[in-house]
Amino acid sequence: MKNLWSVFLLTGAFSMSLVACGEDTASPVTPGTTPEAEEELTEEDDEPIPVAMGNEEEFGQYIQEEGYIEEGSITFVMSSLSFDLQPEEGISDGFNLDSKVSDETDEASCGHVDQVSGDGEEGIDNKIANIFWIFKDLYGPPISDLLSNAIQEGRLLVMMELLNVDDLENDDDVTLRWYRGAAVPQVGISGDLLSSQTYYVDDTMEKTVTEAFIEDGVLYAGPFDYGVPLEIFDANIIINIVDGQLRLDLNSEDGKHQGMLGGSVEFKPLLEELYQTGASSEAHVVTPYIEQEADSLQKDGQCLGLSMAAGIVAVEGFLVHYP
Repeated sequence: MKNLWSVFLLTGAFSMSLVACGEDTASPVTPGTTPEAEEELTEEDDEPIPVAMGNEEEFGQYIQEEGYIEEGSITFVMSSLSFDLQPEEGISDGFNLDSKVSDETDEASCGHVDQVSGDGEEGIDNKIANIFWIFKDLYGPPISDLLSNAIQEGRLLVMMELLNVDDLENDDDVTLRWYRGAAVPQVGISGDLLSSQTYYVDDTMEKTVTEAFIEDGVLYAGPFDYGVPLEIFDANIIINIVDGQLRLDLNSEDGKHQGMLGGSVEFKPLLEELYQTGASSEAHVVTPYIEQEADSLQKDGQCLGLSMAAGIVAVEGFLVHYP
């Protein structure tokens, strides 16, 4: 257990946050409804039912028990997540988060040299991939399996809701709303979530709203800040990720949309919280290593963040809100 915890922390606080809920965590509660109410749904109930409540332009079309799906929205849910983005040392896929190519003289990156993507793009900021690459031969598969399990069991449902979309090929003014979803999803034989399922907004986590645009069928968004909830031992923590970037291909023949998510993880608040839990000893052991690898969010000569990127696959779904 100690070795596994150490690797989780070394592969990044973000990775750890996604799987730490545990296999015995109760299924998410569907906001605004009950299991009995869900069983009563029929095909007719799935059709939007206008209700004389609230502002229709603001709330969209209402459905079962005052729930509603935003009119004209397009929603994606993250079906898979992978930090294994470094095929060889020095080569990593990801984002150029600071819009420059850093070398050992760059004070903003605390002297950490940027990497190069598989396509030859310079300036890639992705320290998490570098750390993951070191340990993936020993611990990569278990981490990947835990991430998949968290998604398939409904403990990690990242919802991306697009609004104001006029053209799925080119649109320079799109709104992206980022939620945590609640549901017990259905999973296909391949292990991916089935498309066109219904999810519910988890109101325990604040939404993120940012401007986005579509170019040649690819959605781009960022920078934006977002939080990922972590439930571990006796602590409930929000992992703060800043300068977030999202890239998602909206064209897909099989309904599986490939993309990438990145940003910088603020690791100090996470470590401080972990010091107060059953993972205290592991957190103290890896703290010096993480501080040494920190390459972003520089303040007073010290970097407080680890750059990261993750490959994602998303499928379409329906997101139900409640007023």
